[in-house]
Amino acid sequence: MPTEGYQPPPMAPGSSVDIEMPQLNAESEKEILLSISDDIARVRKREDLSHLINSKLKAVLPFQHGGIAVFDKNSGTFKAIFFDLPAGVEWTNELDDYFTKGFPFSNPMIEATLAAVDPVIIDLDELASQGKLPYYTRKNYEAGMKEAIIISLREKNKCIGFWGVFSDHKKSFQRTHLRIFQAISNQITIAVANIMVNEEILERENEKSMLLCLSNDITSCRTYQDIQNIVSNNLPKYFQLNEILICLNSSDSLTHKIYSADLSQETMNHPSFGKIATMNYFINDGVVNVIQNSLEPVIFDMDELISRQNRPFYIDFFYDLKVKELIGFPMRVNNESIGGAVVFVKEKNTFKPEALQLAQAVCSYLGIALNNIRALEQIQSQFEEINRYKSQLERENNYLQEQIKTSYNVDEIIGIRSGMANVFKLISSVAPADTTVLIQGETGTGKELIAAAIHNSSPRKGKLMVKVNCAALPAHLVESELFGHEKGSFTGAIERRIGKFELANHGTLFLDEIGELPLDLQAKLLRTLQEKEIERVGGNTVIKTDVRVIAASNRDLKNEVEAGKFRRDLFYRLNVFPIVLPSLRERKEDIPLLVPYFVAKFSKKLGKLIKRISPKTVEEMMLYNWPGNVRELEHVIERAVLMTTGDTLNEVALFPEKKVTANELNENLSLEENERAYILSTLKKTKGKIRGEGGAAKILDVPPTTLHSKMKKLGIKKTGEIS
Repeated sequence: MPTEGYQPPPMAPGSSVDIEMPQLNAESEKEILLSISDDIARVRKREDLSHLINSKLKAVLPFQHGGIAVFDKNSGTFKAIFFDLPAGVEWTNELDDYFTKGFPFSNPMIEATLAAVDPVIIDLDELASQGKLPYYTRKNYEAGMKEAIIISLREKNKCIGFWGVFSDHKKSFQRTHLRIFQAISNQITIAVANIMVNEEILERENEKSMLLCLSNDITSCRTYQDIQNIVSNNLPKYFQLNEILICLNSSDSLTHKIYSADLSQETMNHPSFGKIATMNYFINDGVVNVIQNSLEPVIFDMDELISRQNRPFYIDFFYDLKVKELIGFPMRVNNESIGGAVVFVKEKNTFKPEALQLAQAVCSYLGIALNNIRALEQIQSQFEEINRYKSQLERENNYLQEQIKTSYNVDEIIGIRSGMANVFKLISSVAPADTTVLIQGETGTGKELIAAAIHNSSPRKGKLMVKVNCAALPAHLVESELFGHEKGSFTGAIERRIGKFELANHGTLFLDEIGELPLDLQAKLLRTLQEKEIERVGGNTVIKTDVRVIAASNRDLKNEVEAGKFRRDLFYRLNVFPIVLPSLRERKEDIPLLVPYFVAKFSKKLGKLIKRISPKTVEEMMLYNWPGNVRELEHVIERAVLMTTGDTLNEVALFPEKKVTANELNENLSLEENERAYILSTLKKTKGKIRGEGGAAKILDVPPTTLHSKMKKLGIKKTGEIS
């Protein structure tokens, strides 16, 4: 307290209480004291005390205005708990400071009060002539007040504050008035003490209520947005915050990053804000580590921090924004630091010790909530990962089941001479490597079979060979099919889905009919092959892949490149190891080997017992040109086995190629235009039917998927019209 060891200065002019004035009689004095005493005993609030002084004391004592101030041990100043103003005096910021910031006791009026036990009378004219009137007293003096009495409020012989009253006349206070002031001051001291205790109790209750409300809000947080709402909307209701950042440590506990913030528009408009908001910060920077190693809030003076040589760069950022103090609140869970909250304030000593402790309690709740959210996010991420693995395993299982039915090795490919011998040699050479392979050949020559043989002879044979028919996929779904997509990335994307590249990771991806891939997707495929990484549609995460690519096409891709329909750079990237499959008409010597193979295959499948194949039947097949190649041969044998009733295959139904007459061929049209006319004519005959018996694909002897692709390329609708 300032009264301990205090040496009083000389008494202020006119401060003597020995003044000859008319005296109130003892009976009147007693009645006044008794009347007021009961009322003072019931005082619990500032408003009660103000009402008592203004309504009762002014009626029996000669003063017009007054006020009471108490000593604030936290700020070392006196703060007014109430005062009234003369009529016509307006409220000002300086007067407001008497309540909020307080005022020092180093002025003549207060010094005189602290030095005296009895009431002190102050001559305001005399004090004004010396230029020593405090602001509040000066406002009264300017309003016509001439004299003041200052009475110290003492508790256990220590000054806890003072009571001052003003009169508009000099020598208006009698000796009896002074005795009454002195007697009442003892009771007012008790009333003031009660008020302060009551306010402290009320403040503690408000703090508990606030903590309860905040803790309920915080413990209900489940997402980042919930925390952001607390920081932006709830905390400013209870604390004077200019800027607040909440940071969380990384898993290695070496760096931390901003998780949530409530910042002014001025801060967010700063040119360096983007860097401040997104980067990772080292914890051991002389500021953050001090905060996180503490168990209590830590206050940094920005003037001191800016003077450091090796200060963190964000100190300059906030110093430029006129921040005066940085207050750090550690966040700990199970005695381990997980991060902290940092408050930037533009006036020093904004936070009282009680407010600091309260804010620390809130930060403790926030730390627990953030830790729970992070744990929940990790669990959700693990569930998503499990679901992804489950989905991938299901897809892999489907592919494996399919591969069991259609797995081939080099030994199972039938051929003896001509071009197939070279194919066998090429397969044996390339299979052990991870080299990209491009298989070209007419429709039905067995490109998929060759791709499967390469995969099953490679070190990747224990993994999947994922097949994609580029011609059968709608253009708008090709990218999603190849690279996958994130949930919500487009209409209908109700969940995350991995693409064929991810599914084929560590295995082989067979891209059939690669020539049908749209040009924009060709560019993305090229990047994937070069960088060995993909991005899902709607995603922003790069995913590394380890995939061997085997591509196939029934087109001459060199001609497609020259025609501008296939990217030259992608062609060279795929054509690392080309394999060209001969047509069946170029290796008819293999037909006597292929026929028994297919007869045995379909006999078993259809439950027939066919022991012989007539030489005439084989001879007929040797004379046929097989425009559909091995696939056509396979289908012909299947039909023949199905139609055979005995144990000998005597007849096969061959469909000689349609001869185009001069009338049907328009020499003025290009090959593509004649091809369009031929398909349109066939579709007209089948009334738009493409698949199955009597369909256009059967008549033209091409797979339905190939016909669909050809129709799309030529602009032909299913109805047989040109789009």
